[in-house]
Amino acid sequence: MKIKSIAMLLGLSAGLAHGGSILELQSSESLRGDGSGKNYFAHVVDGQYSYNVFSVSGASVTKVDNSTGQSSVLFTGDEWALANGGTSSMNFFYGLSVSGDYLLWADSGTDAVWKADKTTGAITQVISNSLLSAYAGDTVSLGGSFGMAPNGGITLYDSKTDNIFNVSLNGEVSTVVSAAELSSYVGTSSNINSGLTYDAAGNLYWGNSSTDSIYSMQADGSISTVLSMSDITSVTSMSAAYVNDLYFGEDGKMYFYDSKSGDVLFFDPEAPAESLDILFTKSELAAAGVSRAQTFGWYNDGETDYLTFHSYNSGLMGAEVPEPATMLLLGSGGLAMYRRRQNKRNG
Repeated sequence: MKIKSIAMLLGLSAGLAHGGSILELQSSESLRGDGSGKNYFAHVVDGQYSYNVFSVSGASVTKVDNSTGQSSVLFTGDEWALANGGTSSMNFFYGLSVSGDYLLWADSGTDAVWKADKTTGAITQVISNSLLSAYAGDTVSLGGSFGMAPNGGITLYDSKTDNIFNVSLNGEVSTVVSAAELSSYVGTSSNINSGLTYDAAGNLYWGNSSTDSIYSMQADGSISTVLSMSDITSVTSMSAAYVNDLYFGEDGKMYFYDSKSGDVLFFDPEAPAESLDILFTKSELAAAGVSRAQTFGWYNDGETDYLTFHSYNSGLMGAEVPEPATMLLLGSGGLAMYRRRQNKRNG
């Protein structure tokens, strides 16, 4: 694994929450191939490979072997334009999912679901806007909130009808959470801008920008508040929260970026409020040369687990994930001690 240490951060001996580092797993030059200033818009990690979206002039999706750093273009913006019959811009790719041999995504430019072969780059429409709209009963509007579904398809939020749908890899549509179910519990338009993710038990999670809270639908169909705004702000010391890029890690923890504080936080789904804490602060991210964290993923180099992320102009970054023992420390007396230190530092 070719990695470059950017900053040694968060040692417990320094009174901070977690030991570990923020590392540059792949440089922007390696990811982009030509080293140009293309905007790094999204990524997904699949085993030893990462797939990366660059959205502006010279737009492309690249495939990078993380063990060697070798990069190749999976498909170009021109090939994307040929497939969608319109724009070559990838400004509407807010993330990627992996399903078997395919990359899968919801594109908010065409308001449709697409897939691309991970080997050849051949692009195919999974379901069109007209067919998805026919199912929804109104013209759908897809934003950046989607995630991998347990059936290998994609779970996405339609902001026009306020429904959460599943779309299989073959284009079959089903309703996961209806607008009536969302409004009856939340009491307002859902405004889901956080991404959608499932835990190991198959429970669905999302963030609501109207209430600045995180919710979950359990396997039995019941909806509950996982973290309220006050839960989040009690840790970040902010007056509000805005949940972005909610992601379930392979360590069983849930991670998210709070764009109000600029911090990356995590919690255990078994005890969300009690375990909620900061993984990296805004200032610690900035010290590593990262303006913000977006589109999380997971990578293991054979020895260490990394939570992967990037900003618009960074390379592919990785935060070393603390050992379970460190997490448990923070869940007991160490958690209260850390929060006092964190509040003092932010004060």
